[in-house]
Amino acid sequence: MKEVVYESDKISLIMEYVAGGDLRKYMLRLGRMDEGKVQRITFQLCDTVSYMHAHGIAHRDLKPENILITADELPNVKLTDFGLSKAIDGNSLLQTMCGTLLYVAPEVVNQEKHEGYDLVVDSWSIGAIVFEMLTNRTAFKGQDGLDFGAWIRSRKVQWDNMRYSGVAGLAYSFVGRLLVVDPRKRMTAIGARKHRWLAEQARVLGIHQYGRTYLKS
Repeated sequence: MKEVVYESDKISLIMEYVAGGDLRKYMLRLGRMDEGKVQRITFQLCDTVSYMHAHGIAHRDLKPENILITADELPNVKLTDFGLSKAIDGNSLLQTMCGTLLYVAPEVVNQEKHEGYDLVVDSWSIGAIVFEMLTNRTAFKGQDGLDFGAWIRSRKVQWDNMRYSGVAGLAYSFVGRLLVVDPRKRMTAIGARKHRWLAEQARVLGIHQYGRTYLKS
């Protein structure tokens, strides 16, 4: 948000215009993306989510439609739509079932009574998004008639699509550490930001602190 204008009969919000549209449209335009662009977008996404997590806030609906891309040749990221975001402290867990089917973490659905989930649900979503950028395919097969809960509990990551797309080495490792069913073993957003696959991006982008640059109201 750039400015708030108060008038006698209304309040106007002046928002930043992001000319490149959302990441979904960006991927549709480009098809399979080159690894350098994926790394650039991924680092900025991890940097943004790390900033949120450092302040105890889970986004809970990370998906390509909520990631805006500038029209520059070297794209920059703006994260949007905080309608499902929630503050969490070290002594509590979240319990509301929410998110978008292809990107929601398994523990959001699999939790037992009096259990819950924490900030690393966003890490799972990042993994699913990066998988899609690298392969031009979703990380999971369709529902095949299963209801939401049954599909979440039974789905398997289509790792063969990574191999068929030639994704290997550090990129494969990066996604593999995010799409871990056990949230206790899943890489955090801060860990992802520091992963070797993204090591050059902090230098290229000149960012040394978790950046609020990429947050968009």
